[in-house]
Amino acid sequence: DVQPTAGEPLVLHDGVHLMVPDAEHHRLLAREGTACTSEGAPVMDLLFIHGIRGGAFITWRKLRPVVAQEVLSHDSVWPASWLPPALPDTRILSYEYAAPITNFEGESLPLEDLIESTIAKWLGAGLGHRPLVVVCHSLGGLLLKEVLLRCSSPAASPRDRQLARSVKGVVFFATPHFGSYLADIGWGLRHVGAKPHRVIQHLKPGPHHDELNTTLRRLFDCGQLKVLSFGETVRTPLISIAPRLHQNAAIKMEVVPMESAFPGVGDFMLVPGKDHINICKPAEQSEATYKRTVEFIAAHLRD
Repeated sequence: DVQPTAGEPLVLHDGVHLMVPDAEHHRLLAREGTACTSEGAPVMDLLFIHGIRGGAFITWRKLRPVVAQEVLSHDSVWPASWLPPALPDTRILSYEYAAPITNFEGESLPLEDLIESTIAKWLGAGLGHRPLVVVCHSLGGLLLKEVLLRCSSPAASPRDRQLARSVKGVVFFATPHFGSYLADIGWGLRHVGAKPHRVIQHLKPGPHHDELNTTLRRLFDCGQLKVLSFGETVRTPLISIAPRLHQNAAIKMEVVPMESAFPGVGDFMLVPGKDHINICKPAEQSEATYKRTVEFIAAHLRD
């Protein structure tokens, strides 16, 4: 296997964001390299991945009334404001990629290109040099599993395999492990030339999910990683998912059913009163989702 040196340069490609940009360990890694183990270097990496129509920060904002033209501040994003005091030796990153629901909302890479680009960007940011815990919402969980599948395959490069081995824990918020019919709603705009985006079509139930789930189970069964999953319990207004398609806030759907939100391994918790959008947006640190997530992450620092 490849033996990285501390001098490998830190490269933050487009889409890789620092949740706490003024943390001193970022400067240390920039000076000494991504595999640096000097005093003050992070002992663990924590990566957040958004889902459909999400973003690196807006997906992880605290749940509170939205004010028109409100600026998304550091304090309004819970991983940025709440986690540093609880996890001071952890580098916190967020990954952003194009995940439109229809072709009217912009372009994204074909799935294979997205996976390849994602792996390259994560390696450039220095992921793989220390234990990594990943927190995913919705489609973000499928993207992570695609990366794990690619990086743990026999054909993977030594650096890719190192990245896969570094993943010690995963938190899934409403990830459709066995598919969701959300992709189908994009066909409602076909009369004006729209269709579900090619990345979103990956959400459809089908055998392609089996290989991803088999990889996750294999890594769980061999003790490499632990899993914590949360499931929604409230139907989601379609206007919040596809505003160009549905303007009626009364129309709601179950985006990820309970049987799809549980991957079959690890701990699973249904979250009362939370829909697909706000399940990953705690309003207070006393909420069960936040407390369980922090406990899960902190356990990997003690291992």
